[in-house]
Amino acid sequence: MGIIIKYFFYFLIFGLIDNISAQTINDKKIDKGFTEYSNGNYSVASSIFYLIANKKNEKELSQVATIMLAKTQTALGNNNESIVILTKYLKNNSKYLEDAYLILAINFYHLNKFTESISWLESVIKIAAEEKNISMANLLLENVICENISFTEVEILKDKYSKKNFLDYLNFYEAKKYYLIGDKKRALELFEEIIDDSENKNLIIKSKEIIYSIENIATIKFGVFLPLFLKGDSLGRGKKIATEILEGIELANKHFNQNAKIKIELVIRDTERKPVKVAGELQKLVDDKNVFGILGPIFSDETIILGSLANTRGIPLISPTATDTGIASKNKFVFQLNPDLLTRGKIIAQYAIQKLKLSTFAILAPSTSQQNIIANGFSNEIQNLGGRIVADVRYPKSSTDLRYFINTIRKSGNVLQSDYKINLNAKLKPNEIENKLKLVGVTSENISKVLNKTNQLPLSKIFGKNTKNISDSLKIPLLKISNSLDSLEYPINSIDAIFLPITNSKEIAVVTSQLKLYNIETILLGTQEWNAPEILEENSNNISTLYFIQDRLKDDSDVETKFYKKYFDELKHYPTENNLIGYNSMNFINGIIESGALSREEFKIKLDNSADYKGVGLNINLNQNRINSSMKILKFSNGVLTKLGSIELQEN
Repeated sequence: MGIIIKYFFYFLIFGLIDNISAQTINDKKIDKGFTEYSNGNYSVASSIFYLIANKKNEKELSQVATIMLAKTQTALGNNNESIVILTKYLKNNSKYLEDAYLILAINFYHLNKFTESISWLESVIKIAAEEKNISMANLLLENVICENISFTEVEILKDKYSKKNFLDYLNFYEAKKYYLIGDKKRALELFEEIIDDSENKNLIIKSKEIIYSIENIATIKFGVFLPLFLKGDSLGRGKKIATEILEGIELANKHFNQNAKIKIELVIRDTERKPVKVAGELQKLVDDKNVFGILGPIFSDETIILGSLANTRGIPLISPTATDTGIASKNKFVFQLNPDLLTRGKIIAQYAIQKLKLSTFAILAPSTSQQNIIANGFSNEIQNLGGRIVADVRYPKSSTDLRYFINTIRKSGNVLQSDYKINLNAKLKPNEIENKLKLVGVTSENISKVLNKTNQLPLSKIFGKNTKNISDSLKIPLLKISNSLDSLEYPINSIDAIFLPITNSKEIAVVTSQLKLYNIETILLGTQEWNAPEILEENSNNISTLYFIQDRLKDDSDVETKFYKKYFDELKHYPTENNLIGYNSMNFINGIIESGALSREEFKIKLDNSADYKGVGLNINLNQNRINSSMKILKFSNGVLTKLGSIELQEN
């Protein structure tokens, strides 16, 4: 249930691609390598970059490919191989040096060779022109000094590096290290020395901010904005959700404060679902430097308004539940711990293409604003990854008669489906064909139809997309024919999967029964509205295989079982889903503060680079747009519901 700050791997995945995209490099093969790399297919990307790196007559492409080849090796955990590639590269090239130095620092870090890692970080800081590389070098340097080496080793490093600029960095992070172990006196001395002696304006500003925090902040404050309706008699859904979320927040904060060196005080404000009304309260928190950020609101409409204000005034705002697309991506101080609608569609699309290896899809979705965004995200991602959407059908909200819409999908599948009939003019005799077909269970009635010369039934109406393979194995001669015959008697199985982002679980029976009626044999893909075990069981005869995503899911591990017991012991009831949302959200924040965030500005930096929070029933992995990109995936097949684990959205 802890949090890992992904300072250095964040660069690995995104940094150099952003830098190179600004260059005038236009090559389809290297673009393919970038795509595979961004999708997490590192082995495939590595083979592409390897081939391009060895093109001696295209130096620019070769340089880029070599750097990317080293990155793929690092991503694959082959740190020594990456070091060899870069060492050779640096002997003959003078371009992309800061990128090469930073990747080397990362490699040595993962090999626990921290002195070597720091040596390369010094090289990065000396020459870096890219702000992203400077930032990542600082974050990695902080991680090494504060968490991985001793004070004695720091002093040895300070003796080694005589150049004033890098020595200031070592002094700064040594000061933070003293602060983190509770030696405020020594930390203050070192920060004062930086202010007096350093010429690095950025370190001087940071040192002054931390001194202020040490001298003035005995308790960090964190705002909590929820629609609690404390002054009214509202018993609506919003109040219940907010009250349960607050209970989880307060319990997580209580647990943190029991052992924390600096306590966190919650500043709770009731939005009453009137965000404009509490704008003044937000400004008061902005004016208080002890307030590091705001947790909430929970509804998208409130988050849009307060998030815009928070962004303008420079205070981090973290919504635990808002799902509208664009809230965080358009506001750099806003974070969404719940995957937004577009992300949900993209996640299931990537899973279908990359994990299930499917390629041909249809969409059947209610035409509501939310479902349209999810479906559009799915459609765009499928096509970005090289898949094909053969039918995209939207139906009016609350419709129960979907026959026209599903028949549209069937027609698309029928056009796609290749038809074969038996070549009756070949050497194989009808009785020989009959015997072969009986071996694989074809009925006498259907055998008569496929051997009928005057009105011959295509064999593919019986065997579907496996017709060619089955016929070849039986050595039955075929003729490919134009596909004009369609009857509900014969299945459509040319569509690999249909995406069904329904609005609620009541639609499961409506959709699946009519798909069964129209004899469309395919995998179903869905959103979390499909997580209704009893309804799935009732409709299991209509569902062959279903995969769907879920943002939160109890995993029944020993850790979670103990947590549920502890929760019950303290509060005399087991946690609700909303309790867990509150607990996980606050615990996520606690982890960032505990990692050494000593000011609002540092909290924002660490929040920007946070990932891999493993909570109770959910993971939090913020992407470049500050949106959680982690969800759970489940499978329902043969009447059995199976939890398959977590899936992450890979950035394109």
